[in-house]
Amino acid sequence: MRRTRHALSGNPVLVGATTVLVVVVAVFLAYNANSGLPFVPVYHFTVQLPDAAELGAGNDVRVAGALVGRVNSIRATVVGGRPIARVAVQVERSLQPLPQDTTVRVRQRSNLGLKYLELTPGHSPASIPPEGTLDRSHDTPAVDLDDAFAVLDPPTREAVGVIAGNVGGGLAGRGADINRTLATLPSTLAGLGHVAGALSGTANLGRFVRRAAAAADRLAPVAPALGHLLAAGARTAASLDRVRHELAGTIDEAPSTERVGQRALAALRPVLGQTTDLLRTAQPGLDRIGEASSALGGALADARRPLRRAASIPRRLQPVAVALGRLSAEPATAGALRRLTDVVAPLKPVLESVNPMQIRCNYLALWLRNVPDILSQGDAFGTWFRFTVVARLDEMVGQRAKPSPDLHVDPQPDVGINGECEMGNERYEPGRQVIGPVPGRQPGTTELTSQPPSVVQP
Repeated sequence: MRRTRHALSGNPVLVGATTVLVVVVAVFLAYNANSGLPFVPVYHFTVQLPDAAELGAGNDVRVAGALVGRVNSIRATVVGGRPIARVAVQVERSLQPLPQDTTVRVRQRSNLGLKYLELTPGHSPASIPPEGTLDRSHDTPAVDLDDAFAVLDPPTREAVGVIAGNVGGGLAGRGADINRTLATLPSTLAGLGHVAGALSGTANLGRFVRRAAAAADRLAPVAPALGHLLAAGARTAASLDRVRHELAGTIDEAPSTERVGQRALAALRPVLGQTTDLLRTAQPGLDRIGEASSALGGALADARRPLRRAASIPRRLQPVAVALGRLSAEPATAGALRRLTDVVAPLKPVLESVNPMQIRCNYLALWLRNVPDILSQGDAFGTWFRFTVVARLDEMVGQRAKPSPDLHVDPQPDVGINGECEMGNERYEPGRQVIGPVPGRQPGTTELTSQPPSVVQP
């Protein structure tokens, strides 16, 4: 055994033949690499595209970013008067069969122009048979990044390069923040399509952009403060997020609360209306509050001296209270009070009539003031009442079958019992007969009387 191994390694012809064989196999595999590795089962089919977009034979075919095959050949043809590209591909047998609704895109692999064919399997029950055709000639061709930049003029492309450099420096080291931003961006930009549609349909888009730029210029000096504001807003949003369950419960209860509030407001509407009328009626009084408060302040200032003097009243009333205590202890006091009650009780109806006559209408004070004037004239035999009779001549001469057309008489006028002071407030209306209460509601007061000048104020 040892001699055989030594013989093989010591035979230069055999070593050279083995080396040549290995090199030939390696060259063969390298030459056929673009056609797929030998003895590997593949799945062939053709894809019809509206534009090959500079895709070349030997380019990769990928599914979800994984290499699954390669492009064998590309051939241009005309179908229905429209040029299309027929791309022959081969993929791994494990993908067979691909659904007929599989989508195809020519993607850019690098900025140097290298392309690859991306397959996204669909869900159709119909599949692409081996050596079959996937027709995607009606799809919209993909726009490469270099084609998009080719639309811009040289100054714009240069500016885009500067922006890309600055953005790259600004985003360096912020990968986690960018990932979080991208995660929340779909929900944030959900309504951007509607906004963009509204902006694209307006004729003032240019003015909007100019004003937005002016607003950005104005905000630039306060950018730090604005950043602090946004940070505080973020903290507020985070706080709200922590109580989102409670907020959700509040929002769920809001409709029922609103319905109860509507019923309550409907019930309060008459009260609010009356309150409005009350405030409107009280407005003149409210306007006089300042003047009244000044007068009240003066009155309180003037009342200081009487109030100090009133402090001695309880001391002076103490003997009276002691005497009343002895009186209440007397056996005869209870009987006397019962007798007094029996005497005063019949006076209640009289007082109910006489009290408003003076308190409301001031009739007794007016009579006492006017009686001396009535008796002010006289002669050596005494004074007499002076008065004037107002009467019609035909009423004084004979009798009449009908009352006088100018007769005004109220046999039982209201003297304050029902809130009216009819005597002294009725009007004489010539040519009209008024018998009984005066029509309408008369004032509840009459002329006020004052104290005589000789009365000294306390």
